[in-house]
Amino acid sequence: MIKLLFLSLMATLLVAQNPSAYAAIGNPIYNNAKFILDLKHLPEYEVYELKIDNYYFDVDELKDVGFEVDKLKTINKKDYLTSLRKLLIINNFFIDLVDEKFNLAIKHKDTQVFINAINSKLIDTDSYKVAIMDYYNENADDIKNVEVIDEFLIEEERLRLEREAMLRGIPTKKSLQDAKVKRIKERDIEKQEIREKELQQEVSQKKIQIRVNQKKELSH
Repeated sequence: MIKLLFLSLMATLLVAQNPSAYAAIGNPIYNNAKFILDLKHLPEYEVYELKIDNYYFDVDELKDVGFEVDKLKTINKKDYLTSLRKLLIINNFFIDLVDEKFNLAIKHKDTQVFINAINSKLIDTDSYKVAIMDYYNENADDIKNVEVIDEFLIEEERLRLEREAMLRGIPTKKSLQDAKVKRIKERDIEKQEIREKELQQEVSQKKIQIRVNQKKELSH
């Protein structure tokens, strides 16, 4: 829970550090820029060093323009949007490049390039979880202290312990929570049924009283 709150706070801070104009396009560009810049320090991306440096410089400059647009200064928003779209193409180029390197690393069993791609923060590791863990299980001796993989391993261990606990009949935290929710729902249903019976009794009593009153009026 604390981790989720921290990630949510970090995401909010990142967005706050970016221009709000055309944020749907701008945020991925601005948030990925540092990760793309770091690629030039990896051997498999050295050939792109100049392209990376120029791109990072352009992103940094356009970010300042974006803040000016936010302040409603005399800047053409259409020109800003056009520039964003051009940079988005380059952003996507590097994301696709890292994705390609990742898949080739698995194919050619290049563990270091595999690790670099995972650590780049430019691939969707959740989508690639199965491929990542399959490769890790085959090459575990050569892969140490990779944060994403460590998190996957911790999650797998947690699930394994929960399965074992369920097989032994030991209630897990989730099963206890589910049981609590079930009890609350059952109590709510029971209260509702009691209330409905009380209402039915009230209606019946009112009907009886109405009939008694009608008989009294007729007798007079």
